[in-house]
Amino acid sequence: MSSQELKTVADGLNGLTEHWGHQKYLLGLTRRWPSMVGPALANNSLPAYFLGTELWIYTTHAIWMQQLGFAKPELLTKINTFLETFGGPQVSDLRWTLQPADFPCLPEAKPGLPPAAVDPQEEQELQMMAEFIADPAVRQAFCKLWRTMAERQGG
Repeated sequence: MSSQELKTVADGLNGLTEHWGHQKYLLGLTRRWPSMVGPALANNSLPAYFLGTELWIYTTHAIWMQQLGFAKPELLTKINTFLETFGGPQVSDLRWTLQPADFPCLPEAKPGLPPAAVDPQEEQELQMMAEFIADPAVRQAFCKLWRTMAERQGG
């Protein structure tokens, strides 16, 4: 592609998702985690990241690493069954590590402030531009992201 050719938003978004690799399956795993491991383990562990075919899991204490070790064969089967449903990778091993204490703090939402009004004409123009995004899910996510950012700019 020469520097003179135009690149669509869809091309950029598709390229971004390709770089996510297996990490894109973490959200689904995180949401399903309590039903996979039960409440006690769910309150003290969380899928953290994929490293190759290994899934690393954060825990709150070393004792929970031991508990996860006891459940490892059953848990590995549940995780792989879940990932297979969505075309995800097969996990060859589970590893544990303590959750870092220095996660960056996210800014708190400003309670009580209503979302700013979004200009309907701007939103319509964006939706027309987004029609060129071939994947409907990516197109919908892009429009939702734009709307959220537009609403927050006024707040």
